[in-house]
Amino acid sequence: MADFQYNLNVPPGYKLVSSATGQTLVQTLQSNDQSELQIFDTEADLIASAAPTISGVAYAQDTLTIYGWDGSAWVQITGAEGLTAEFASPLPLGSTTPNTVAATTLTASSTITATGKIGYASGGTVTQATSRATTVTLNKLSGTITTVAAVLNAGATNTFTFTNSTLAANDLVIMQPFVGTTPYHWLYAVGAVCGSGTAEVTIKNSTASNSSSEAIIIKFIVIKAPIA
Repeated sequence: MADFQYNLNVPPGYKLVSSATGQTLVQTLQSNDQSELQIFDTEADLIASAAPTISGVAYAQDTLTIYGWDGSAWVQITGAEGLTAEFASPLPLGSTTPNTVAATTLTASSTITATGKIGYASGGTVTQATSRATTVTLNKLSGTITTVAAVLNAGATNTFTFTNSTLAANDLVIMQPFVGTTPYHWLYAVGAVCGSGTAEVTIKNSTASNSSSEAIIIKFIVIKAPIA
C-alpha cells in the first residue's frame, strides 16, 4: 500500500468502489490534499505522463487501476482497500469508454452539445394496405410510411390512424412527404395529432388545382414532449 492517501473529488459519471465490499467510497482515509481524478486511456500513458500540475491521483481506463503521485513517480494504490474505479450512470458526455451509454435516461442541468450526429439508432418501415383510410402500425421512434396510391384532389384530405406504441399524448411527430426520393412539400401538407399509442395522420393536397394519385412516402420522427 502506498504511504499516501487522498480525498478524491471524483468527476461526474465516475464512482470509486471497494472490490472487497462493493460499497461506494466517498473518501480515502485522511489527507490535506483535494485532488481531481485524472483519467487516462491506458495505464502506459498514465505511467509515462509528467508530474501532475493539478491532480495527484489518476485512473487508467484499460486496466481499471488507480495511481497516486508520490513526489517523483506514479505509484499504484493497492492493498486491502482494493480501490478501483468504474463508470456510474449516466456516463459523462465526452468520455470515450464505453462508447454506448446503457442508461435509459440521460438527465442534464445544462446544455448538451455534440460534434457528431444525434439521432435514433434504428427505425422501421410500413406500407399501408387497402385504402388511404386503413390503419398502419409501426412501433418505432422514426421511419417511413408508404401510403396506398390513390387520387387526392386539390384541397381534399385523407386521414388514417397511425398505431405506434412509442407515442404518448403530448409527443410531437414531425412528418415530411416524398414521392420516390423527391420532397413533395409543394403538393402535400402532412400532420399528426398524438394520443397514447396512436396518432391521427392527415394528408392534404394543398394546391388550388392539382390532383394527385401516387403513393406518398411519409418520413417521420417522434419527439418526446412532456408538458409537466
